[in-house]
Order: sequence, then structure tokens, then C-alpha cells
Amino acid sequence: MESVRQGIKQSLVSIGKDKNHNNVAVSVNEMEVSDGESESTTVASNQTTHEDVASSTTLTKSTTITRLVDYERLTKITRTVKKLIVKLDDYDEDDWDRVLSTAQFFGLQITTFASKIDAFASGAHSSASAALASSQVLLEIGHNQAKALSPTFVALYELSMLLSTISRIRDLERMPNHIKEAAAHILCELVHLVGCIASYYRQKISNLRPGDSITVSFDAAFGQHIDDIWKAKDDLCDRVWQWSLGVKTFSISLKSVRQRLQPSAGPSVRNTLYDEVSEHLDRSEDTCNWIKDHLTGFLNGKDKALNFWGGAGVGKSVLAEWVQERLARPLGYRSYSVLSYNFPWDSPKEATSLACVKSFVFQLLDRSVGDVEFYGRLVQAFETYSKTLNAEGLEKTLWDTLHTGLHASESVGTSFFLLTDGCDEITGGSKSAVTFHKTLQGCVADLKRTRIITFSRKVDGLKDVKSFQINEKEVHEDIRSHLKQTLSKSRHYHNVTHDNRENFINDLVAKSKGSFLWAFYAGRLISREKTCDNFLAAAKNISADVNEVLRIAVEKLNIKQNETIKYILSFMLITNTPFAVQEISELLSTDLQKHCMLSTAFNISKFVSENCSDFLIIRGGRFTSATLSSSHTSEVFSGSPSSQKRKLTRS
Repeated sequence: MESVRQGIKQSLVSIGKDKNHNNVAVSVNEMEVSDGESESTTVASNQTTHEDVASSTTLTKSTTITRLVDYERLTKITRTVKKLIVKLDDYDEDDWDRVLSTAQFFGLQITTFASKIDAFASGAHSSASAALASSQVLLEIGHNQAKALSPTFVALYELSMLLSTISRIRDLERMPNHIKEAAAHILCELVHLVGCIASYYRQKISNLRPGDSITVSFDAAFGQHIDDIWKAKDDLCDRVWQWSLGVKTFSISLKSVRQRLQPSAGPSVRNTLYDEVSEHLDRSEDTCNWIKDHLTGFLNGKDKALNFWGGAGVGKSVLAEWVQERLARPLGYRSYSVLSYNFPWDSPKEATSLACVKSFVFQLLDRSVGDVEFYGRLVQAFETYSKTLNAEGLEKTLWDTLHTGLHASESVGTSFFLLTDGCDEITGGSKSAVTFHKTLQGCVADLKRTRIITFSRKVDGLKDVKSFQINEKEVHEDIRSHLKQTLSKSRHYHNVTHDNRENFINDLVAKSKGSFLWAFYAGRLISREKTCDNFLAAAKNISADVNEVLRIAVEKLNIKQNETIKYILSFMLITNTPFAVQEISELLSTDLQKHCMLSTAFNISKFVSENCSDFLIIRGGRFTSATLSSSHTSEVFSGSPSSQKRKLTRS
């Protein structure tokens, strides 16, 4: 199996620029409109670890390998060559690196899954080889089409995550034939999808003449196929649960347990996938790598908890997402399953320890398909709560249940990380944050393969936690990469010489003072300039004050001429909890004069994506914007939130 993986890696790395399609352009439109974001499902396949191999191998000779401590030439020569390559006008580092890394992960997941299926269905390995061949056909389109290939391979990356979930189903090969057939069916569907994508793209490109371009709608071409794969996955899980339960019944159905753990209705499967793709693409590929050394050091040490902290705007959430994705791939000869939770700043009910443990348990239940004992413990917890309505008691029981579930998964070789972002936003303030950390640490104290990583602003009073401050020095190169990716979307960026580009990027990085918030809005303001002269002038003259940059960004919204934007942003300013997409859609579909609803519902998702996506995003079917809630943006929208409320009332 290891030789197969190495072969995949070598074949992917060796593929370079395709010389046959230099003069054609392809773009891929993943979706028309997104209506939400998924609960993160970062899972890794249960790979054989370095320790497992060592424990099962007979040692015949002992050899001590001495590492070169101060030998730095390899690092230096890598940087030198990298700088030479990025100076080439036709080399897009971010997109091609992303294509290769996601293709490699997809190949690893599908070969691992095929190995599991091959235990009871002949031809699984051949099917995986067909999928890898299809991937290679896509890669051979060449790095000139990296911008088109990147979203496609990120979509395959996200699809391959469900394979890792299925690979973890215990004793799948010993289950009845109808279950094994359902599992093999998923492999067939995914292999077929990749083949169709490769064939479709090749046909489109082969029909192009030099200088032509084409836009491919991924959703129109393959959206239904994606739905079918997800339905097949749900069908398999239902079959496993039915077989595992047998004649045993519980007072609360599995569906009801899931709803009690995560009551909010999720978005459609396609939009869930496309949101994950968009988030992946929004983050520059060549960022956050500095944190890998800290992760490796943490993994090699004895600490159980690691806290990354920093001020507002330093990119903590970006780092949290990167760490989550990086842990999904083998790190230090081991793969990890990550249970994550983001504490929302705009929803006090969800910014609690109870909401966090519910989310952790929900994710673990999804990865414990057929674990009747785990399901039974959850039923008991909710039965007791129904009688007592004791929320504190329910929370304690859920933490205990989480501990038991993690211990059971550890016993079959799974390693876990519990990852949180923004626990400083927890209801109750810093005291509650410290208490939450203690509870989290207590849950994993005696677990050998489970650790904790948290991202937050500074929380005083944490004990037995390894802490690291994120400061300007750490994020300096990340901001540089982000600005390059954002500005490279403007044609004017490519009309400037390499040296001049480097100079004004250096100036912008210095102005950012380590603030990703500043870099985000500054980059978008500059990239939207219409002429090359204005582009360069904006880059030179833009203020280093984040408040001033935000003021300009708000002015660009043209609120006075667009009342719909004004209403939406005003709604966001006066609410204490985030509006659902459906709620604002209904508000804007109301005819106040006729006292009735408009015949056609207002497409709020499309409107936001086209007019104010820099300030509003949709997560889990709800609007959110930490930037909009800040005092400086509130003032730009004509004063305090209370004044906005008075204006709305009068109107």
C-alpha cells in the first residue's frame, strides 16, 4: 500500500506544464449561488502509523542516525529556486500547488478506500487506478489552466472526505452482502464521476482554438451526480445502523438524537460542498505553513493542550481552518480525526460550553456509524433531560459520553484532536472561557490519543496549556501571499514588472502591521481599480489605518443609491442574533403598501454575493459579519445601532 501511495505522489509531482494548451483559457464556475456552509467534517483515513509498523516488524539490526543540526543549505536552496520559478510570468504558484496537493490527497483517500472494498469486492483496486488515471488526465491539461483545475480538485478533495468516514466503519467486510454492495456502489459512483469530469474537460478543451476561452459550470454538469453520491453514503449509513441495531429499539430515534444535538437545518448537499470549496480557494495556498513546526513540536511533546492566541485581525480563524485541513492529511506518520467548533460572536445561545459539546458529540456520532452503545448513552442523556430539564446535568452527561466515545474509538487506533476557534467569545466572558478550558482538558486527561488545540484572543488564567502568541512576525509572509493572490486577479497587476510588483507588495505588507482584516479590505479595494494608473496609485496611497480602509470600503457599497443594501445592513446592525437567509428573504419580499408578500421570493443569496459579499457571508443558512458589528462600520452607516433602530421604526 505504501508503494502505491509513493507512486501516486511521484506521478503527481512529476507532471508539469502542458505545452499543447498554452493559448486557450478555461474557467470553472463551481456554483451559481450558495445558501450555506457545512458543519466542518475534517476526517482522515485510518492510516497505518509509523509506530504500528515498528511494533510489528522484527528488528534485526540497530542503527543510530545522527541528524545534521546546523545544516541549512537545503532550506536556502529551496527558497532560491522557488524565487526563480515565481518570477516566470506564466507560473501561478498558489493555484498549481493547490491542484497538486488536493490531487494527492484525493488519490490517497480513494486508494485507501479501494483497499477496504477489495477485501470483499473484486476489481476495487482497478477502479481506484481508473480514478487515478482520470485525475492524471486532468492534471495533464497543465498548470496554465490551474485556475480552472483548482476548484475542481478542491471539490474532489471535499468529496474524498466522505470516503474517510466510510473507511472508519468497523467490520464493514463482515457485514451482510447488501451493506457491502452499498459501500462498493459509492466507490463506483465516485470513480465514474472523476472519469466524467476528465472526459468532459478534455472534450471542451480539444474543441478550442488558440485564443479562445470557455466557462464550465461544474454544478450544471455534475451537481446531480454529487447529490447521488451523498444519497448513496446516507443509504449505506442507514443500512449499517439497521443491521447493528437488529431488533433493539430505543425511545428516541437516531434522527431525533441528531436533531437534538444539532437542531439547525443544514443547507443542501451541493451548497455545503461549494461553500467548502469557496473557503478553500479564498485562502492562499502558500500561507500558514509556519505553524506546522509548532504542530510537529506539540505532537512530539507531552503537552495535552495547545492554545494559539492573538489580537483582532491577525488571522486566527484562517489558521484554525488550515490546521484542521492539515491534520486531515498524514502528519508525522499518523492521521487524525478532528472534532471542531467555532464559537459564534453573534449568537449567545450557541457560544456556550453546552453548544460546543453537542457539536463534538454530533460529529463523533457521524463517525461512529453502527456504534449502538454510543447511541444508547445519548438516548439516556436526553431521556433524563426530558424529565429534569437540567441543562447543567445534560452538559455533564454529554462530556462524559464524549469521553467514552473517544476512548472506544481510540481502542481501534483512531487519534483525535478537539479544535475550537474563538472560545474567548463564550457567553460569560473570560471566567467562563477558563472554566471551558478546564472542562475540555478534563475530558481528555486520561485519553492517550486525543489532544486539544484552541485559537482565541488572550485568556488569562489558563493552566497546563502550552501557549503561543500569534504576532506580526508570524503572519508577515501569510499577508504577503494573501495580497499577491488577491491582487493577481486584476489584469493591471500583470502589467507591472516583477520588481515593481514586489516593491508595492512590500509596502502594503508593511502598512498592514500584521492585520489580516486590513489586508482583506485593502486588497479588494485596490484590485477593483479600473485603470493601471489608478491601480498603482491606490496601492501607493491607501491608508495604513484599518478604520479608514473600512470607511472607504463601506462608501463603495453605494448605500444611498441602493436601499436594499441599506436595509440588509441595518437589519444586521440592530439584531441580537443572526438572521436566517429565509427570514431576510421574507422581509424583503414584503410589499408594505399592499400589505402582502410579493409573488416572487427575493433571491437574497444572489443579491449579497453580487453586491455586498465583502461585508456579509452566509454560514449554516444564516448571515454573519463580525466586521459589520464593529463600532467603526456602525458609525459609517449613520451612527449607532440604536439610531438605526429608530430610523427603521419611523420608516
